[in-house]
Amino acid sequence: MDLRLPRLAVAILFGLVLAPSGHAQDQAAQHPGSPPGDTQPAGSEPPHDSAGPTGKATPNGPIGASPQTMPAKSDEAVASRDRIPIMARPLPLNDDQKKQIYDSVMNSTQVPVAETSAQPATILPSDVALDALPSGLEDQIPAVRGYKAVKLRDKVLLVSPASRVVVGEIER
Repeated sequence: MDLRLPRLAVAILFGLVLAPSGHAQDQAAQHPGSPPGDTQPAGSEPPHDSAGPTGKATPNGPIGASPQTMPAKSDEAVASRDRIPIMARPLPLNDDQKKQIYDSVMNSTQVPVAETSAQPATILPSDVALDALPSGLEDQIPAVRGYKAVKLRDKVLLVSPASRVVVGEIER
């Protein structure tokens, strides 16, 4: 049996697999005397002031950064939001919902007025009574589901009962 043919096929196969792609050779042929690869130092690209794919100007931030992923060091608005504790951020309530919560808690005779000073992200003392929200309010406004209320003279506090942390504040 003649083994030259299979050896030749294997040699050709390995020659194709192990052969270089030719990209560097093509680049060297196009630019003789220049080293292969990108020779520009990082950061030497011109600024991109052109409109992006959405037609809006691209922000002065990292490539691919969007308003949701912009680092604080690149945008002062993001940096100021980052300084607010998460628990101090407002609940996602519109003005009508806030008015409805405020009116229903303030008009309830079952909820006493508490004497305390608190704001979002603070922990209420154990002597401040937490009251359930008026019936039906959690069904109408799902964002307040599971919270308790504290009625003050001029505002309503929404509190997480497990931790007693004030998560929302609704003023007149």
